[in-house]
Amino acid sequence: MPTFRTDKNPKTMANHQYNAQQSTQRIKEKTLNTKQNFFKKIKDIGFSLDLKKMTALINFLKNKSRSKSAKEKYVQKLNSEFNSMNFEDYEGRLNAVKLLNKGIDSSYKQQTEKWFQSNIKQMVNLFKFEKNQQEQEKFFKEDSVTNLLKNNVMATILTKQASDDTDISLMEFVVNNGKPDINKKNNKGDSLLMQACYNHDDDIVRVLLKAKDIDIHTTNKYGQTPFTEACATSQTKILELLKDVEGLDPNETDRFRQTGLMLACKKGHADTISTLLTIKGINLNRKDLRGDTALILAAREGQSKAVTELLKAEGIDVNSQNIFGHTALIIACQNHDINTAKKLLSFQGIDINVQNEQGDTALIIASQLGDQKMVDLLIEYKADVNIKNKLDKTATDIAVEQNFTNIVESISGKKQSKQKTDYM
Repeated sequence: MPTFRTDKNPKTMANHQYNAQQSTQRIKEKTLNTKQNFFKKIKDIGFSLDLKKMTALINFLKNKSRSKSAKEKYVQKLNSEFNSMNFEDYEGRLNAVKLLNKGIDSSYKQQTEKWFQSNIKQMVNLFKFEKNQQEQEKFFKEDSVTNLLKNNVMATILTKQASDDTDISLMEFVVNNGKPDINKKNNKGDSLLMQACYNHDDDIVRVLLKAKDIDIHTTNKYGQTPFTEACATSQTKILELLKDVEGLDPNETDRFRQTGLMLACKKGHADTISTLLTIKGINLNRKDLRGDTALILAAREGQSKAVTELLKAEGIDVNSQNIFGHTALIIACQNHDINTAKKLLSFQGIDINVQNEQGDTALIIASQLGDQKMVDLLIEYKADVNIKNKLDKTATDIAVEQNFTNIVESISGKKQSKQKTDYM
């Protein structure tokens, strides 16, 4: 059984009471000091702020003082009044615009803007005149309408929705007369211009490029720009629009440092490559993170048409090497791509005997792979059969090790022919 203290000594009871009173007093004093310090700080801030800051502080306190129920009542009233208006009537539309303007100009601006975002379809319907184009043009010229579109939130919402609906007339009006955040990105990091490129929508791109503040260099989370996206997906119409924009950098890259030309070559988009090669300042020999050029990438992907287009371009470096020392010809040999190899070998200035970081030439690699046709082709174009790699082995040595008899005979035939010519 628990025991309870039954000591009722008057002196002990008095001590307990005194301690409780002292504790209560300390709490009161602490609370009072806290309040006094708070008001002192407010007073000090008030005296140190200039008139503009004081006004801003007062407005902030006023807004904070509004009850939540008042804001909710305002939104309910706005919703009710807006929905009661007849959009089939011209004056009804104007009254709806005036109602929204009134909300924006009031202390309930934030609530009005949130209402915009929650009622996008209704907002779009307000601006749509499907049956009467002339009335729409007249409506767009109304002062109250243009004033509404000066609101950034409203204009941005309408622009985005018009883009999604491919509503060109509405989009043109908002972009030309409003103040939309034209470069705003979605949760994937894509701007409206990038989204239009994804959708192959050249009409939307055309409208967006007319906007004063359009950023054509904006990137998504993959480092892609509208230009590189158009190149990668062979959107020649959009590319034609972008290439004439002032400030375009045709050599801008994605996160792998690959240019639009490189991306087009990887995909084999011959028409896109042809268009890109007409752009002033394009760098044919720029390298990506691996040191690959557009020509090397085209060879790696087996894009024979892309190789053909690049070899037509003035200034192409056909002997450029990546970080592994590979040229386009070496990669064509690795891929057993006889067609690409033929095109490269027919190019004036090709160095058939370039060695990679292991010292291997195109002939040595073809020999390692047992590619009889490639070996014969390289020998036809006078490949040096005596070059040794870093393992001190020639193409013949490797063919002997691999027991590629036909290749040994092909290379030996080349040697005998050479010896005979030298003797004569």
